[in-house]
Amino acid sequence: MRNTLKEKQFLNEIRQNYSVIKINNTSYDIECIINNMTAMEPEPPDFICGENIYLEHFEVSAYKRMGNKKSKLSSVHLADKARLEKRMSNSQSIFRTSHYWTSPDRTNTRYLKENIDALILEKVQKQEDYDRKIPNAKGKHLIIELKSRCEVFLGKDGQYLDGSATEDERQHANKEFYEVYRDADFMKSLKEKYSTKWDLLLFIKEYRNYETHIFYLYCFDLKEEIIAENMKCYPDRLLQIVQGGTQVLHTRGWIGVTNIRYDIETDCSDASRRTLWNYNADTIAIDSILLHKSSHDSIYMTVDGGLQFETSQRAFAINPDVSADIMVKYIPLLLKDILLIECQGVSIKLKRDTGLETYFYSDGTNAWFRIDEKKTCLLSCTSLTNLSKL
Repeated sequence: MRNTLKEKQFLNEIRQNYSVIKINNTSYDIECIINNMTAMEPEPPDFICGENIYLEHFEVSAYKRMGNKKSKLSSVHLADKARLEKRMSNSQSIFRTSHYWTSPDRTNTRYLKENIDALILEKVQKQEDYDRKIPNAKGKHLIIELKSRCEVFLGKDGQYLDGSATEDERQHANKEFYEVYRDADFMKSLKEKYSTKWDLLLFIKEYRNYETHIFYLYCFDLKEEIIAENMKCYPDRLLQIVQGGTQVLHTRGWIGVTNIRYDIETDCSDASRRTLWNYNADTIAIDSILLHKSSHDSIYMTVDGGLQFETSQRAFAINPDVSADIMVKYIPLLLKDILLIECQGVSIKLKRDTGLETYFYSDGTNAWFRIDEKKTCLLSCTSLTNLSKL
């Protein structure tokens, strides 16, 4: 379903402050097109300009797209970010302080080019529908909104570094943003494939800081010759930056519950993190203790409600609102340095990341386990030893 309201807002934002950069020559008046575009509703094409120009718009990222349950390609990273926002927005019972992160932000120039090519091809396959709506179209353009920024490394002589760069070159390299619309080989391939189907490619990049908000419109005319001095010759294997994961510390309500966090202790830590991040089965087993999925998509709890586990944070908490007898059942589990999780056939070893001294203290006779800032569970060391043998 098209979101025409979003398209109108997108167009209005561009009109407020934009700059046109022509990558090669074109006979089209870009400013006139932008200022006279209107969003089509309820059916595509997305925009028209007068009676003989139409424009289709799509967003593109530099993340790998994979098939989802609906047999459509989608970005894993963007799906992770959407899931993170959903988890943050929902009440998390006793997890009142939440710390999330997704997998590393693996933007890649190859993925960006693959996605642009694939999405243009999708628009070609729908072009007959657009032509029926605008039968007299003499201008058929694509608006490509760039949603990712790839950084690449430059050597001391200004050359682009590839995978063969030495460690010294990596350490002393400068960085610049990759400009896909100036990639000579890539733009040549788009011109060869699509110049009979489309006229203009308008690459739109949004720039925003505290003082400036502007949209840069990089215009490439597929029917005109490429201007070599406006292009860049990137190597096939560019040395580029892989960002860290998206990290969010989220607080809701009173901060007091002791969340005991763990890290992955396996050879395939990235794969294991993704398994836990995406885990959505009805149950999960932790050192043979069975936990059931709660109303929140990433929280599992025991039947008695005493122990809860949040998969994307890899955090445990003992519910401070249950009886002391229930609390005591799970203390030995959370004193262990290593835990084994069974995710429907996938075994993941967890190593405790939270310091034991932050929630447990023993004087040799008695032991105290801090549930939260107001509740402490007191028990004898003898009974604790007996419990740990269960």
